[in-house]
Parts: sequence; structure tokens; C-alpha cells
Amino acid sequence: VFVLYQPNPTFKKVYNYVQNKGASVFTITGPKTNWTFLNQVQNTVTKEDFNEEEVTPSKNDGFGLFDISDFDLNDFPPITSSLGTMLISKPYETVAYQKIKGVSLNEPLFFLVDNTGMKEAFLLGENSWKWRVEAYRNTKSFKAFDDFMGKVLLFLSQSKRKSRLELSYESVY
Repeated sequence: VFVLYQPNPTFKKVYNYVQNKGASVFTITGPKTNWTFLNQVQNTVTKEDFNEEEVTPSKNDGFGLFDISDFDLNDFPPITSSLGTMLISKPYETVAYQKIKGVSLNEPLFFLVDNTGMKEAFLLGENSWKWRVEAYRNTKSFKAFDDFMGKVLLFLSQSKRKSRLELSYESVY
């Protein structure tokens, strides 16, 4: 799993390596991300950024790739994101939506892509360390946030899709 923070043209060799190996990628973008470059080197997200904004997460209660019911992103501090028209070309599942100045948008802030072979995660904002601090402030422990991020990284590192419930049994007549 490769964690790429605010990619720019210096990441060209990394993206070539990732594509050749079919490795999973966790991309964290923000105001310093070069979207012209990013739009060229990957084909999951295309974005035209035009404005920097503070964006608050709004948890997607319908998220189903793995259990995040014990982690609450609501009322977390904002992170800095670059707004703009975005097109996601692969099937994805949203972990958190964007909320700006109290208004919920139907745009993903944090989402996962379970593509055949290569899995991807996108966090469209910088300063997610604020979320970890807020989780500690709320529970006096980093465990909830660290477990949540551990589940994201476990999802990215698994090569085969797992189902939540599997039954193996032999028929008895």
C-alpha cells in the first residue's frame, strides 16, 4: 500500500511503479495537490480545482465495505480541501461526505474504490491529524481513530474481496 500525500509531478516514478505492480494507493489531496498532474497519471478521479475551503466530514451511515459503526466523524473539525468539479469514473463507496459551513453536499470527502486487483482510497483534504486529536478529545484515547484507519489500510492491503458472512455446510437429508 502506498500513501501519497498531495501528489505533484515529482511523484511520476511512483505512479509508474504503482501501475506496473498493481499496488493499492491511499491518496491524500489538498490545496497543494497538482490536479493537472494527478488527472493525467491516474484514471479514478478527475477534478478541476478552483477554490480552497474548510470542509467538515459528514459520516455516511450506509457505508458497507467494512464496519465503521463504532467511529463517528460527525462534529469533527474541518480539514482544508480544494473545491471543484469532480468526476469519479470507477465504482466507489463513500466513507464521509463534504459539509461546508453547515451545508451537506452530496460530494465525497473520503471514499474507497474496490477495483479488480487494485484498491484505492481518496481523502480530499489535508490536516486529518485534527480528526485524530478530536477523537482523543472525545474519548480520551486514540484507539477509535487508529482502529478506523487500521480498517482502511486493511481494506487496501487485502487482495481478495471478503464477504461479511460466509456459511459452509453440508446438506443433511
